[in-house]
Formats: sequence, C-alpha cells, structure tokens
Amino acid sequence: MGAALVAQASRQAAFAGKPGELGYGRFVKAMGWLQAPFALLFLGVLVVKNPPGETIPLLIAFGFFGFSATYMFLAAYVSKGSYDAEGITLRSPFGVRNQQRWADFERARFHRGFGDYALTFRDGTTIHLSTLLRGHGAALEQLEHSRLIKVEGAPRRP
Repeated sequence: MGAALVAQASRQAAFAGKPGELGYGRFVKAMGWLQAPFALLFLGVLVVKNPPGETIPLLIAFGFFGFSATYMFLAAYVSKGSYDAEGITLRSPFGVRNQQRWADFERARFHRGFGDYALTFRDGTTIHLSTLLRGHGAALEQLEHSRLIKVEGAPRRP
C-alpha cells in the first residue's frame, strides 16, 4: 500500500506546481509531520520510562524516525529549483545549489530504486530529480525539447 501511495504521489507531482518551478508538495511535508511525533514518542519513552533492556531498540526507533522526519522537512522546505529553455537550477535538502545549462547536458538515467532521474552534465555534475518533486515531468519535457532527445521513462502529459 505504501508503494502505491508513493507511486500515485509521484504521478501527481510530475506536472504539478507552477511552470518553471520545482519543489516538494504536501505529500513530503505530510510525511515529515507524520514521522516527527513518533520520534518524540520514542524519545519520551526513553527519557521518562527507560524500560530495562529496551534502550537500544528505543534509540534505533528514535534515530530512524528522527532522521527520516528531519530529511523530509529539509527536502520539503529547503529543496527548491527552477528550469527554463536555458537550463536548470536545484538546491538540495542540504543547501547545495546546482545550476546547469541544457547545452552541457550529457545523459539521463532513471534510478527505480531511488525514484529519481540522474541528469549528468559535461563538468561531471549530477542533478537528481526526485519523482516526488513537483514539476519534475515538465523539467524533463523541457530538457527533451531543448536538446531534441527522449528521456527514457520520463512521464508524459495525459
């Protein structure tokens, strides 16, 4: 069920948002907000109750939910980008800003396991477009139009 939910969110994100803009939508924000309380719950149990023999599992659960929620928040609120006929700019969840021109584009690969498109450019830079990123389909469409190529596996407009 989780995979079907992510697949549906990915399909909806492909051409969503404002033309020329990239960013995560409500799905990623909701995932962060749903995971954060679990991290706090496990931390609370660890601090208040601290059941004997449960420290390691509670730390692991807290670490998993805490890291996951933090990453979702960073992705949702920090990762932003844009694209036009000239190129693409994308800021990663950790604040790294990549700006590339379509003229320097070399290849695109879809990573099914990661759910992203890896766009490689002449200088070796790789920009990863997550399938959950709103506008990723339109950005790939712009790349295809600018370079007169076809990106394998790219979503198509209905």
